[in-house]
Amino acid sequence: MEPVQKTSLPSISCVMITFNEEDRILAALQSAAFCQDFVVLDSGSADRTQEIARGFGARVHDYPLDSFGKQKQRATDLAQFDWVLFLDADERLSDELRTTIRQLPLSDPRVVYEFASQNHFLGRPILFFGGASVYTVRLFNRKYAHFSLDRIHERILSKGPILRLKGPLQHHSYRSISHYLEKFNRYTTLAAEEMTAQGRTPISRTRTILSAIATFTKLYWIRGGFRNGFPGFAWCALSSFYPVVKHIKHRVMVEKL
Repeated sequence: MEPVQKTSLPSISCVMITFNEEDRILAALQSAAFCQDFVVLDSGSADRTQEIARGFGARVHDYPLDSFGKQKQRATDLAQFDWVLFLDADERLSDELRTTIRQLPLSDPRVVYEFASQNHFLGRPILFFGGASVYTVRLFNRKYAHFSLDRIHERILSKGPILRLKGPLQHHSYRSISHYLEKFNRYTTLAAEEMTAQGRTPISRTRTILSAIATFTKLYWIRGGFRNGFPGFAWCALSSFYPVVKHIKHRVMVEKL
């Protein structure tokens, strides 16, 4: 497997963390082939993830995952260049977004750049009213920005201005319903553990139920998830159970203390 040819552009390191992503990592790396450095911090994959990454030309490191925030910061620290493009292995830069990034002067290291994230579910992009309205910072200079150290739902912390770039970041997070449920179980546990560690008081059963109703109403009716047919319904329905399971797990953990 030969790495994709890199072009002469401002020095950017493409950085990602991985675990058993052999079926998706190559597409993610290829979508950022204009970068001049590739870093993959793996957490003990049992498949060909590391082999594929090395074949592309990435520098591969291995470190156990303790929290997503800490792991992503470790990976960022391993980058060769200060400008970092952070991708997950299940993400792809769209053609429009890739073109936009390649035209950036990157003259101000204080600026961080955020992308619109476009989720795909059951083989179909999930579109809402107003398009992809969830934005995430993925391009930044590590001298002026860094990851929060949260176990889950980590984010880029920066005091500099935030600029939005044209073109969506395509997010293929789930291979199947079964894979969704595997990640659902993992993420709700991590979220509950974090709330427990923070000493938060469990919410009432009524609020738990209302959170599910509010989430479904917001995603399916207000934001227009119904426009996406059955995949949209499935996405919104499953998403509405996330806060329920998270809060139930949190209460169980607290009552065991």
